[in-house]
Order: sequence, then C-alpha cells, then structure tokens
Amino acid sequence: MSEYQYYEFRTIDRPLTDRQIRELRAISTRAATSRTSFSNHYEYGDLKANPRDLLLKYFDASLYFANWLFLEVAFRYPKGAVDARALRRYAAGHAVEIRSTGSNVIVAISVESDGESFDSADDGTGWLSSWIALRADIASGDDRVLYLGWLLDVQCREIDDDAVEPGRPDGLGRLSPTLDSFVDIMDIDRDLIAAGAEGASRVAAPSVRQVERWIAALGADEHVALLSRVARGDGSVGAEIMRRSRRQAPRQLPGPMRTAGA
Repeated sequence: MSEYQYYEFRTIDRPLTDRQIRELRAISTRAATSRTSFSNHYEYGDLKANPRDLLLKYFDASLYFANWLFLEVAFRYPKGAVDARALRRYAAGHAVEIRSTGSNVIVAISVESDGESFDSADDGTGWLSSWIALRADIASGDDRVLYLGWLLDVQCREIDDDAVEPGRPDGLGRLSPTLDSFVDIMDIDRDLIAAGAEGASRVAAPSVRQVERWIAALGADEHVALLSRVARGDGSVGAEIMRRSRRQAPRQLPGPMRTAGA
C-alpha cells in the first residue's frame, strides 16, 4: 500500500479573511483553499504546519487520514460552548481527547488501524462533510458520538474490564445518518453498540414542544439577550438552547452503570 495522507479543515462559525487565506496559501500553494476550507493530500512529503495549530488559529473542524494507520476528526469550540469537564468522562482511553487550550476547547476522536480497517480505495475526501453536524450535536448536549468513541476504546481493549461506563446518552438505539457514517468509517462493532444501547431511551433530544415550553419560561431579559446574539450572527445560540433545554427535559431513570467487561 502506498503512502497517502489527507488533511482537511473547515470553518463553520465565520469565513476566513483575506489575510488568513494568504497565510494559508503561504503554508501550501497546492492546497485547495476557499473562504471556508483548506485541504490537501500527500503521497510524498507532509503538511508544513502543525494541524492542531491550524485548527486553533483558523478553523472549527479538521480531519486527518493516513491510509496505513490513523484517522482523526477534531472540533474546536470557544470555552463556554461545551462543558469540557463533563465531556472528559468519555476520554478514558486513546480514542477520545478533550483538551482546553487558551480560550478554546478541542474535542477529537481518533482510531489507529490494525492495517485492515481502511480499504485501499479510501481517501478521506467527503468524510468531514458527512461528519460536520457532529460539532453542533456535541455543543447541543448530544454525547452519543463521544460514547461511541468510548465504545471504540472498549473494542480496542484500551479500557480495563472493571472500568465503569460513562453516562449512557439517550438515542443510542436510533442513530442519525451522520452517526451511522461515523460508525461505518471508524469500524465500530454494531453488536457492541446494541449492547451499549440497552436500557437507554430511543429519543435523542427534547421534543419541539418541550423546547418551546423551556423558551417560553425564560425571562424577558434573557429572550432579548438570545435574540440579540442571533441578530449579531452568533451561530451557537441554537446549540446552546438545545443543550440547556435538554438538561431540563423529563427523562426516564437511567439503568445501572455497567463495566466495560460486562
């Protein structure tokens, strides 16, 4: 198998400026660069920059794929957009990384191949596009992809058998097309997912009516504050509303936490 590496970066919250585009083109003249993306592949050589530094400075999402060994997807959030402490309960092995750095939080999920997981026809293009919705899912309080990352560590024997599972998110028994794509490409065992979903609600998010009731219960000042942020182009408001309303939505009592061995 020949050596192949693919890098892709995306902006979500805002477009790149003219100056940022010039800086990125100085790093790679071969890369495909636009107001919202930067991507390139290498069969010889490598990217002349640290991918994590590029994510922190310019972008909101990144993907790195090496066809002989490794795949990682990562998302950048401003601090306050996610609860990093709560997310770290899924980072018990090697697959999930939650890192606070400066004013940002990085959430990354990766897998190292045993040499058989990635087909020689895989090139990584299109994967980040199919997974980009996961960034908003995590910000809205949907932890399913992080739980799947924890299951990946269980599958790879990176978690001790007596380790207790992290919180079991709702909706594991009914995955979205985005999560289905993630499972297929990361090669997570479907039987393991079915075992993880036992006892979890099949509903992944509060209903429209529940969200509307939560919004209606907010005070006038908070209504104005949220609408003002929307008017200023703050794209994180929707995810924040979902995250906060999810915490208030009635839930069935979770079953007992199980061990990784179980």
